[in-house]
Amino acid sequence: MKKNNYINSLLRVNHAGEYGALRIYDGQLAAISNNTKDLDLRTQIEHMRLQEERHFEYFKNQITMRHVRPTLFMPVWHAFGFMLGKLSYQLGKDVAMATTSAVEEVIEEHYQDQIDMLSDYFENEDELMNNIKQFRIEELEHKDIGDQNHLESNLLCKTFKSFTKLATKIAIKISKSL
Repeated sequence: MKKNNYINSLLRVNHAGEYGALRIYDGQLAAISNNTKDLDLRTQIEHMRLQEERHFEYFKNQITMRHVRPTLFMPVWHAFGFMLGKLSYQLGKDVAMATTSAVEEVIEEHYQDQIDMLSDYFENEDELMNNIKQFRIEELEHKDIGDQNHLESNLLCKTFKSFTKLATKIAIKISKSL
């Protein structure tokens, strides 16, 4: 495996993924709007969104600095992420948080795979690896927030969670190369 190919793919997919996460949270926040009964949830989503924005800015800077082409699917992730976030909240707080949990579960595993590859096969990428380690910790925090705010037994949550995990895995596969 060539280092440049792997790093380019890693940066491309992480840039796209963090952008998609921003759009999911944007959609959820748009759906919450001024719903006063979910002010605590709004605060948690805003917190997670701020962390995702920092992650996105890091990968945006990396792809610019390293001259890596972003995924061609950014317009798709722009629309799909927002739609997924908005729809998930419109179906209820439980579904929105199941969606968050599902995305973050897949991303946490995805980041762990990258950390393992970087530490085992690629020298001189400590800064990149350390940032991904920190982002993984924050993604786990987001997953915990999602897990604490939805009912696993709810059939709609289970269904939406399964759909979201599959969609996230497909988006990862597409964004790595295209």
